[in-house]
Amino acid sequence: MRIAHQTICIARSGISSVLSSQKSKVKSQKSKVKSQKSKVKSQKSKVKSQKSKVKSQKSKVK
Repeated sequence: MRIAHQTICIARSGISSVLSSQKSKVKSQKSKVKSQKSKVKSQKSKVKSQKSKVKSQKSKVK
């Protein structure tokens, strides 16, 4: 009975370490996604800025 109990404890600890590893990977991926989203947002604002500059230049040409 003791051996079975020890085996179960070892299996549980192995599973929990795998789960915590998976959780940290997911957390890492989420932060990467967040970073990518902020980069996209930054790019969009740059594009918007460029568009307004072009619009301004066009109105000056007219």
